[in-house]
Amino acid sequence: MLKCIVIDDEKPAADEMVYMLSQFEDVEVVETFTDCMTFVSAIEKYRGHILFLDINMPKISGLLIADHIIKNNIPIRIVFVTAYDTYAIKAFEVNAVDYLLKPVEKERLAQTIARLAEGVSEDTVNLKAMVKDYKQHQQVMSLYRDGILKPIKYEDISLIYFEDRTTHFITKHGLYSCKKNLSELEDILSENFFRCHRAYIINLDCIESIEPWFNNTFMVVVRGHKEQVPISRGNVNAFKEKMHIF
Repeated sequence: MLKCIVIDDEKPAADEMVYMLSQFEDVEVVETFTDCMTFVSAIEKYRGHILFLDINMPKISGLLIADHIIKNNIPIRIVFVTAYDTYAIKAFEVNAVDYLLKPVEKERLAQTIARLAEGVSEDTVNLKAMVKDYKQHQQVMSLYRDGILKPIKYEDISLIYFEDRTTHFITKHGLYSCKKNLSELEDILSENFFRCHRAYIINLDCIESIEPWFNNTFMVVVRGHKEQVPISRGNVNAFKEKMHIF
């Protein structure tokens, strides 16, 4: 029996996928989520399951959930479900990652179920490559200022910090904010962003100076922010490696 989970932020689409899966005798849908973060918080209980995962969701992309599963070595097989997206489909085909195109056709779903029943799983190396490439293409984030959203390029963000229950961004264009916490942002941001402290994420490309500090730690100054930002003891070694400090 294939135990499956469905994640889609649109309930009618989730219900439709559940119905289609129920037509197969050897398939059991054990849970459905319309909120992907609820799934992430309970992800360990679904080890060994198959995940039918929507890509385009408002809180976090399905590809970033896949990234979380890969990074934590959680044994969950993934089938992506997507509306027509030229870039995503090309990436799936190049990397031999299984996907279903909305609206899902029964014949195509049957092929996927047969593949899963045979025990064939995605190539994790290829999936990692695809997620990395996806992150590199997502170079804009829409942030708030005075109740209005503005698209900000990643390269224009120098510092992200959490204060007064809000996540703030120091950017080339001024101070902005968003509703995501730093842990959620870590999965979204490209690799040049570094979580240097529980309350700070810095853009390594925007560091202007690095000062040795107590207990073999460092303080850094980033573009557009006069105050020094701490590198916590737990992050010092990773920071030294990234900045080639020997």
